[in-house]
Amino acid sequence: MSLPDPLSEITLNMVSYHAVTRYCQRVLKVIVPGMEDDTGRTFAVALAHTALAGLTVNAVRERILSKAVRIALQHGGSPSVIGNGYVVRFGDSPRVVTTIEPYQGKGHTNIFTDAEARRNEQRYSRRQQRRRVSMGVAS
Repeated sequence: MSLPDPLSEITLNMVSYHAVTRYCQRVLKVIVPGMEDDTGRTFAVALAHTALAGLTVNAVRERILSKAVRIALQHGGSPSVIGNGYVVRFGDSPRVVTTIEPYQGKGHTNIFTDAEARRNEQRYSRRQQRRRVSMGVAS
């Protein structure tokens, strides 16, 4: 008996049409002339942008719903997820993807090998242990 995948509960409908439009504009660099800021007809605008990009609305939604985004939608907590050069923002009450923004980070990302990550974690753990000892809270 296999357990159901909890991420399978995440559906494509959890990505708003506004997020689809912003993904097309900001990630795919597709802009439909005359529909840049049309917020009244979100479905029509999303459909026009995805058609110009040569994709369907659901294909763009699948691109937005990466594994990190699915996990964040499932577990909540974070108001946004950074991935692939853009930031995915979530709505509050119904947990849905509401918009996509360009990532304005430090300009670089530290990518560590497993050995480097393990070494850094051990270094951090020893530092925390010394702090607990010096404060008299050693376990």
